[in-house]
This record gives sequence, structure tokens and C-alpha cells, in this order.
Amino acid sequence: MSIRKDEEFARDAFKRFLSNCGVPNQWEPGENPPDFKATINGVIHPVEVAQLMESVASGERELPERGWTATLTKVADRVEAEMKRRGVLRGAYCIHLDPAPEPYQVLSSVFTDVERYIVTTGAKDIAKPYVLWRGKDGAIWSIEKIGSMQNMVSYTMSIGNAKFSPEIEDDLRQMLGAELADKRNKTRGMSEVILLFVDAYHYADPPQWLSVASEVNFAPFHTVARVHDDWQCQILHSVLPFWCSAG
Repeated sequence: MSIRKDEEFARDAFKRFLSNCGVPNQWEPGENPPDFKATINGVIHPVEVAQLMESVASGERELPERGWTATLTKVADRVEAEMKRRGVLRGAYCIHLDPAPEPYQVLSSVFTDVERYIVTTGAKDIAKPYVLWRGKDGAIWSIEKIGSMQNMVSYTMSIGNAKFSPEIEDDLRQMLGAELADKRNKTRGMSEVILLFVDAYHYADPPQWLSVASEVNFAPFHTVARVHDDWQCQILHSVLPFWCSAG
């Protein structure tokens, strides 16, 4: 069974943490569950990995951030392919995309405006942005000419909004609670379980994670860690005090 990139990242980050602590460790694939089996100081630990990310709603459609990124990337790729098919692409353009209730329906409705903008701005090096679609919740799709050296359509996207500290901590409580319940169910009957959370949420800083963790019941897990950035580990809970202070 192949290992997902987030699982590989979590494993490598925790291996680095253990090595930095001078703790011998060996890893092998698990039976799903668990994702891995890690032998640490002679003890076999089932290891489960979970990725924490925000779900973003647009209309009645709700997807995790990764889902919106994949969907909107496909939208941008289709814009470029269609404009090349129509033979109008002349210069470098950038489309900005926000989550939309029915993104592919919106895409079909804006092709004509995209073509018109490209034809109108074809002889220019750059041009002002043009709004292609505006949603009821303030979301927009827009296009802008950004250069003339290459025929292409790049993209930017905005997923989620700015958040204040109480909102961030509420999000963490909900995400941690849901994932802990799921992992307790999946690892029922196992002991010495280590749980690694891959932080794909990105809003919270280490003190906010620790603040929320201080309110959470992590039983029966042996250790729960947040893995993030360049293979960094933040220990949220462990039955070994040394690990807590080291992380």
C-alpha cells in the first residue's frame, strides 16, 4: 500500500524529533489502521496520521481547503486550455478565483468574457483587472493581463478569510475534537498509540495550539504531536514529560 505525502511528512518529522532527542526508532508500514508501526526504545507504537485543515463553504458546497485548491486549479487550467483552443491567447494573464457554489457552471458562463478581455488587451503589455463573476457572499473571479513575453494563464486564489484569535482557537477545538473521536474509534483495542496531526490549517501559532491543547482530553493516546513547516514537531500531549519539554 502506497504512503500518502502527508503521512510521509508526518513520519519524517517525528523521526527527526526522536533522533534529536537521542531516542532510537525504527518504522514500518501499518495495516491501516495504523498508518505506521514505530519501535521506540523497544516498544512498538501504532502511529496514526491526520491532516487538519479548514472546511470552506460557498453556498451549499463545503470543501476542505485542499479540495477547493484542487477544484480551482482545474478551473484555471481549463481557462488556459480553452483560450488556446480558441486561438486568442496573446500574452500572460492571471485569473483570481474564490470558492464558488457551482464552479464549473460559473466557468462555462465566463468563457465569453474571458475571450473578449483577451482579444481587447492582446496588443497591450499589461491591462487593468476585469471582474468576470461576483458571488452573493462577495467572492469574485477576475482576470488581469500581467505581461506579453509568454502566452499563458496563471492564477491566484483566496480560500478562507482573515481570522481573529478566538475564531482560530474555536476552529482548533472543533478540528481536534473531531479527529480525536475518529482516531479513538479507528485505534480501539490498540495501546501506546501515537497520533500525528499535519497542520494544514496554518492560522494558529504554537501558543494557540498549546492553549487549546491544555483544554483537550487526549486519552488514551500515548503522544499527540503537531507537525508543520520544515519537519517541525510540537508535542501537544505525551505520557513522557521529557518529550513535552523537548517539543
